[in-house]
Amino acid sequence: MASPHPHLAGFLRRFEQFPLGLTADEKTFHATFNVVYVLAVSCHLLYAILLLWLGEMGILALNLAMLIVDLVCLQLHRARREALAATLMALGTCAQISFSLRYFGSEAGFDYFYFGALLCIYSIRMSFMRRVLLCAACLSMPLLACIILMLEGPTNPLPAGWMLAFRIINLGVLTIFFTLVLVQMGWSVERLQQRFETGGRFDALTGALSRAELVDSGRGMLINNGALSVMMVDVDHLALINETWGRQAGDQVLKELVRRMRSILRGEDLVGRYGGEEFVLLCPGLHGERVDQVAERLCKGASALPFVINDGLNSLDVNLSIGVAQRQSGDKDLEGLIAKADVNLFRAKQDGGNGFVSDTQLGTVGGPGIAAIN
Repeated sequence: MASPHPHLAGFLRRFEQFPLGLTADEKTFHATFNVVYVLAVSCHLLYAILLLWLGEMGILALNLAMLIVDLVCLQLHRARREALAATLMALGTCAQISFSLRYFGSEAGFDYFYFGALLCIYSIRMSFMRRVLLCAACLSMPLLACIILMLEGPTNPLPAGWMLAFRIINLGVLTIFFTLVLVQMGWSVERLQQRFETGGRFDALTGALSRAELVDSGRGMLINNGALSVMMVDVDHLALINETWGRQAGDQVLKELVRRMRSILRGEDLVGRYGGEEFVLLCPGLHGERVDQVAERLCKGASALPFVINDGLNSLDVNLSIGVAQRQSGDKDLEGLIAKADVNLFRAKQDGGNGFVSDTQLGTVGGPGIAAIN
C-alpha cells in the first residue's frame, strides 16, 4: 500500500533516528514526537524573529525560554525519556498560551496552540488518571489567563493589523503542525499494517519466505505433475561463528546468504527459512543433472567472496552443505521430499561439508571448515 503523501513521508523519514531496542509501537511514538519537537523549534525561531522586529522584548524572552524548553525536550526524547519530554512540552506550551493571551489578547490566535498541547497529552503513554490530571493542569493555565484578560484587558495589545497577521500566522503554523504529525502517524500506522500483513509470509531477519508460506507454496506446486526439486541448505559451522564473533555476526551471514542464493536462483525458485540456519529451496521444473549444477553453483557462489560482518570490521569465508531431493513420479507429499533432502544434507555434513548430496550423486566443492580473513 503506497503512502498518500510519499514525498512528505520521505521528508519525515529524515528525522527518524531510532534508539536501539524500540518496539514497533515505540518507534511510532518516537518518530511522531521527533517531528513535533523539530517543528516546535522552527516555530519559536520564527516567532523570535517577528518579536525582535516588533521590539516586544518581554514576550520575546518568553519565546526564547520556550525554545530552550523545546531543545531540552528533544534531548530527553532521544535519551528515551519520552513521557517526561512530552509532559514538559505540553505544560510549557500551555504556559506560553497563557502568557501570550495575557499579553496580546484573544484576537492574536495563540489559543489555537492549545489543540497541539492536547495532542501531545493524548499521545503520551501514561496511566489514564495521570493523563486526566495533566489535562486539568494544562487547562487551568489558559483558563486563568482568559479570566484575567476579561477582568483587566491585554497589557500590551498590538495594532489591529498585526493582531490579524498573528492570527493568520498562528492558524497556518497549527495547520502545518497537524498536517505533518497526522501524516507521520498515518505513515507509521501504514508500516505497522504492512508488517502485520507480511509478517506471516516472510522471515523478519532474512526476508526469505516463512516456513508456513514455503510449505503452502510447495504444496501448490505438487498439485501439478511437473518436475520439482527440493534443496535443504545449511551454513557450515554457524554455531562457531556465533560463539566466536557474536550472534549478530551470524545474523549478518544469514541475511547475506539469502541475497547470494537469490542472485543465483531463477525468478520462479523459492527460498524459505525452515529452521535456525536451515533454508529450503523449491525449484520447479528442475530435475536430473540440472539440479546438481544449481546446487554446485550455490556452494561455489556462497563461498566465492568473504562475508563481511561487524560493520565491515571482519570478514569470513563461509561454506554451505546442501541436500537435494527430486520429485519422483506420483509424489504428492512435500514433507516427504523435504525429509529426503534433510537426509542428504546430513550425508553432506558427514562428508565434511562444503558440498552437496543429491538423490543420484555426491558433489564436493571444497574442503571443510571456516576461515577468518581478518
